Amino acid sequence: VQGAIDLYVEITFDDHWRERLEVACETLANYVDMTSSSRFVPGLKFRTGGKVVPDPLQLARAVATVTSHGLRFKATQGLHDALSKEGHYGFINLFTAVSMAQFFGIENFGMESIQECLTAEKPSEISLGEKLKYQEFEMTAEQIEIARRSHGGCFGSCSLDEPEESLRQWLGA
Repeated sequence: VQGAIDLYVEITFDDHWRERLEVACETLANYVDMTSSSRFVPGLKFRTGGKVVPDPLQLARAVATVTSHGLRFKATQGLHDALSKEGHYGFINLFTAVSMAQFFGIENFGMESIQECLTAEKPSEISLGEKLKYQEFEMTAEQIEIARRSHGGCFGSCSLDEPEESLRQWLGA
């Protein structure tokens, strides 16, 4: 929507992250349900690197909770590589997990699938050709766009060059 304001509430992974995640998601989802305005588009933001790096279960819980509430998802820090490696999350892994959880629902693409997708390190585990594939799950470009419109999946990195080079390597370009 032209003129829409994207507003993200940041949840830090500390001792009370899960309670704040639940309250923030419920509050924002209730706001979306109660208002007819499409000018304010709420979501949640998470840091995947830096001082406090979430473990795979924490990040999977964040993905599942945000997508199950139909909210937008944003991640920053640490997303330098296309695929996860050596304890760092890949932006392709995160995009795939968020998109599949959003499109298939957490009853079909649940916590275990999300967590495994977030930590997949082999280029053969996630593929992109005519379809985005992870395990038995496949999404067409149209399905990815449907999920993306809902979750908004935006990711940030401290570097412009590292993610681009990593993506080129993953794609074999």
